[in-house]
Formats: sequence, structure tokens, C-alpha cells
Amino acid sequence: MIPFAILLLLIVPSAQAVEWAGSVETIDGVRHVTNPAEPAQDTLSIELEELWRIGGWSEEEGEFFGYIAGLVAGDDGKVYLLDLQLYEVKVFSPAGRYLHTLGRAGEGPGEFHSPSSLFLLPDGRLGVLQSNPSHATLFDPAGKYAGDLAVPEAIERGFHAVSSPRCRGGTLAMLSLDTHIEEGAMEQFSRLIRADLDGAETAEFARAAASTSRACASASGRPIPCSGPSAPPAAST
Repeated sequence: MIPFAILLLLIVPSAQAVEWAGSVETIDGVRHVTNPAEPAQDTLSIELEELWRIGGWSEEEGEFFGYIAGLVAGDDGKVYLLDLQLYEVKVFSPAGRYLHTLGRAGEGPGEFHSPSSLFLLPDGRLGVLQSNPSHATLFDPAGKYAGDLAVPEAIERGFHAVSSPRCRGGTLAMLSLDTHIEEGAMEQFSRLIRADLDGAETAEFARAAASTSRACASASGRPIPCSGPSAPPAAST
């Protein structure tokens, strides 16, 4: 396994924010946001300041990594790193000191089967989003398993996988890749959705078709795209 180094940087913008000159209006019950043609400010310069560095060939506890796929920082300064290869979340102090590890591979309480990304709830709990089956595993600020959080179910018939969650207040925004099966045809499309913390979908902001193909069964019984022509050849006499 190749050593992986983590470099935590502080981003310091060198320009001040200016007043937004766009407009917001509601048309037929739908909120429309219009941005002006010209940008609100000139090129923004970013200065990076290194806070701490870990990993590489280090043999220190907690500094061995597989594949880091997510990073979030709490209001208390703790940093959480999601490792997809090791099926765990490592927790570090604001100064970069290893504190403990959350989760492990498995399907039991507090374990990960298909982790994809991290998010923080307003009360400080950490959510580890799992794509299959779609749900979030929660941990409290002390690192103890705090139950599971449901996510919206697939629309119509089929299944879906969710990713890229963002939490603000009492709502979650996330991407959903839905797969709809009907009469041997499989259609996939991506959606940007909003959900409450009970797992109910409350809004759909955007939808885009991903692909359409014939559906075949995989070894696990889940439908997958078939290879070859989209329809069998016609019989001839």
C-alpha cells in the first residue's frame, strides 16, 4: 500500500466580499435566482498557510492511510478523514494529533459496507454516507455509534445511490443516481435533491439523464447494463 500524506491548509482570501447585485423572484411557485452578467469582483487571490502535515512513510499511530476520499472539520477543530480502502474514519485534533478511529468493515452497527462521503450535523454528530444500501451511519462527538440516518428512497421502481451530502440547519442536500427498470430496459439519471433529517425527500432541484440500456442481472441479482446490442436481432425466415 502506497503511503499517503495529508496536508492541511488554511485558506486566507486576500479580497473582501462585495454586495451581490443579482435578483430573486418567485414564478409559478418556483424560486428563480438571476446573477448579473458581470462578476461581483475581480480575480480573487488565495493564500495558503500550512497548519500541519501527517502521513508519508511515518510509522506513528494513526498515520497509515489507504485511499482518502473525504475530509470534514468540526466546529471544535477536529478533522475527520474517510479512508475507503481501510473502511474507517480517522479523527485528528486541531493540531494534527491522532485521536482515534471510527468504524470498520462490516454490516453491523457502526460498521461500513460501502462508505462514500462525510458530513456533519448541526449538533456535532458525524455522518458517514453509505451508497449501497443508501443510509448514513452516525457517530456522536465523543466517537460513539449514534444510530443510522435514513436517506430518500429511489423514485419509481429500481434502486439508487446517494453521494456528496451537505447539511445546513435541518436539511441535507445530496446527489442521487437513480436506476429505473421497466420491461427489460434500464434508465439511469442523476438528481440533485434535498431531504429532511427523517430521510424524507423535500425537493428536487435538477435532473439529468445519464444513460439508457438493456437490463441484465448480475451475480448478486442487481440489474446492470447489458453489453452488446440494445435489442435482440429480428428473426428471419
